[in-house]
Amino acid sequence: MLIFCCVASIILFSIYDNTKEKSEPIVDSVLSPYVDEWKNDCKSHGLEMTDDWWRLERIYAVYVYTDGDNRLGMGNRIAQTIQVKADYSDDVVKCIVYHELGHYVFRLDHCSESGQIMSETIHTQEDSYYGVNWQELKEEYFDSIKR
Repeated sequence: MLIFCCVASIILFSIYDNTKEKSEPIVDSVLSPYVDEWKNDCKSHGLEMTDDWWRLERIYAVYVYTDGDNRLGMGNRIAQTIQVKADYSDDVVKCIVYHELGHYVFRLDHCSESGQIMSETIHTQEDSYYGVNWQELKEEYFDSIKR
């Protein structure tokens, strides 16, 4: 009986998930330009949005974490949210947005090379680094998605 209930639950969730209308996540207005640019870049690189994109409910900016953590961003698959610390330069915030969307939508892992979009550490003190190197960094990022 327990196995039947588990199987039935999985089937019902699958049916619900596949019939649920696809809708864009709600995006904080501060982050909207970066998310829109990311979507346009995905399209220009021939990438379709994954189911994880359509399940994402909200992308929002934070300025202070209540738990005192100093992380730059975080995706939460249970809450279906991405949060981005938005009190850095535009170039750094854009990098954080691409980084978090890479994890959430394309399930990218961190890379070992310092200074890449998917590096474990984003250089928040080097404001011009991402602006000056953005095209090269972006191409490497999209190449890693296609691999």
